[in-house]
Amino acid sequence: MKRTFLFLLCLFLLLACIPTLSACDDDPPSESAQTEQSTENTPKPEDRYYILNTATKKYHRTDCSYLPSAANSKKVLKTQMSAYKGYSPCQHCDP
Repeated sequence: MKRTFLFLLCLFLLLACIPTLSACDDDPPSESAQTEQSTENTPKPEDRYYILNTATKKYHRTDCSYLPSAANSKKVLKTQMSAYKGYSPCQHCDP
């Protein structure tokens, strides 16, 4: 009788600890979780550029409704904007 009681007690304690063992923070994230994190941190291609209006000397986001015509526009990476110091941001899209 004592052995059965001790066996059931040990089994109960073991089963009670299993959910906490599976939720351990030391486990590395799964591949799908890593893929989701990497896609969240990667900017969309359209978020990496500004569109310059060479006529008005303003720069716009790629989704701005006030984009210039093709003749007056230039696509520039955001990281290259330091070369275009005379340009000011569009007041409508607020890049």
